[in-house]
Amino acid sequence: MYSFTDQQITGLDDALLVELYPNHFVHHASCEAVKGLQNNAIKAGFDIRLASSFRSFARQKSIWNEKCNGRRPVYDRNNTVLDIKVLSPFELADHICFFSAIPGSSRHHWGCDFDVYDLNGFKNNDKPQLIKNEYTLNGPNYPMFQWLQAHAQPLGFAFPYLHVDGKCGVAYEPWHISHVKVSQSAQKLLTPDTLIRCWQNNPFLLSDVILNNFDYFYATYIEPYHV
Repeated sequence: MYSFTDQQITGLDDALLVELYPNHFVHHASCEAVKGLQNNAIKAGFDIRLASSFRSFARQKSIWNEKCNGRRPVYDRNNTVLDIKVLSPFELADHICFFSAIPGSSRHHWGCDFDVYDLNGFKNNDKPQLIKNEYTLNGPNYPMFQWLQAHAQPLGFAFPYLHVDGKCGVAYEPWHISHVKVSQSAQKLLTPDTLIRCWQNNPFLLSDVILNNFDYFYATYIEPYHV
């Protein structure tokens, strides 16, 4: 079992990370697993790259707050942009959680979860958007995704957000993989008490709403996605 402090588990301390690639920081115990996954993928004809790795509390807070104050769009479950002015604070927080983790609760805080794509699927200066259509039939990442579904588990990875019903909880994310050995340790340490202390000591927009409805948000957007 790997150890994390409360600060590390909530993205407030990056002492456990190393820079595996430029601007991509990874938990030191996940580096070899990532490279092993990529090397095996190359043999199968895929060039797996990291679109996202570690994300700090500060970065997640910035994304969250910009959705709360209207600087970033907020979508419903049908990918329709919402008018946040007509939503209650609880409704707004609930909708944001569908696509964005609450600061302090993101799996990206641990350095062992990654958003991945196949560089071979993109030409010239095209960049992945990390949207569902890229990972479905005829999408540029579909062949890689099919390969990952067959080989991720033997190579030590899992998909936290693959089996969702679309009616509640986090959105379907076929691009998000987790290094199981490290993430299972992190999950055990990300307790309700740890999150409550984090949110009390590091407030963000609507953090009072999250705290006042803690049982709902924890049961809907955090605990069900442990691998």
